[in-house]
Amino acid sequence: RRVHGEGRRGQEDAIAFLDRQPPLGPLQLCAALQAAAEDLAADTGPKNRIGTRGSDNSSDLSRLTRYLRADAVVSTADVGSVCFYGSEKPEDLVTLMVVDDGFKSRARRLAVFGDFTRLGVAHGAHDRFIKMTVLSFGVEVAETAALPTPQLSDLHARYQALFAIEADLNAECPSCHKPVRTAASRQFIDSRPWHLACAHTCQDCLQSESEFLFHNEIPVCSGCFHTRLALRCQMCGKSCVDEHWVLRDTVQAVCGACANGVAPGENWEPHITKRVPRIRIGGTALVSK
Repeated sequence: RRVHGEGRRGQEDAIAFLDRQPPLGPLQLCAALQAAAEDLAADTGPKNRIGTRGSDNSSDLSRLTRYLRADAVVSTADVGSVCFYGSEKPEDLVTLMVVDDGFKSRARRLAVFGDFTRLGVAHGAHDRFIKMTVLSFGVEVAETAALPTPQLSDLHARYQALFAIEADLNAECPSCHKPVRTAASRQFIDSRPWHLACAHTCQDCLQSESEFLFHNEIPVCSGCFHTRLALRCQMCGKSCVDEHWVLRDTVQAVCGACANGVAPGENWEPHITKRVPRIRIGGTALVSK
């Protein structure tokens, strides 16, 4: 049983509305609306913003038109979005929209029971609230042919992944051993959350799709590793990655290709640079084993 700010009056208003409301058909998933919803989640979540206006001042209509054919005709009345923040389950989001607590216009309720027939859903990480959900409602539109058809199984997988993220945010950063509290201040590397400041990352690292490599037990993006940190093979001059040999107590190294699996001499020790591929879910950068 959910408690709302309007109390029993708000609940009774929702029940009375449902008693009067005739049955409606199901909303159909729309690829263009889903892409527009994902744009809003990826834009506002990491920047600790709320609401349906993008950081670039984009609106529901302008985001939708990015994914429509050039001859498509739509207006502001043909699309609308609702955002939720925090740990609400999907069934609870429906309850929140039906009751629409604290909003005299009941705009969220009308979005569900109005003239909209299509729906796009996006889940993403939020800096303050950990998770956010964007529901974009609309009418039938002329989508671009390149958009993939949304699948309920994909949406469910993304939502479950964000629940796992929330649990992991209570874990300690492997470097400083302090909790990784907010979504935008961390990245998942080797299945563990790290503070951005504790992993050797730059803005290019966070924007790229490159893998991570570990240097002295600290994850570093591929670009930074090769340009700033990698040991150079003294025979071929290339970066030493994967299996290589290092002369004890020095920075002299020989890559695995040049060493051909054999130690170059006495006091040479084998080393392996650990690689971790990057995975993205929504707007969140994840890295798995």
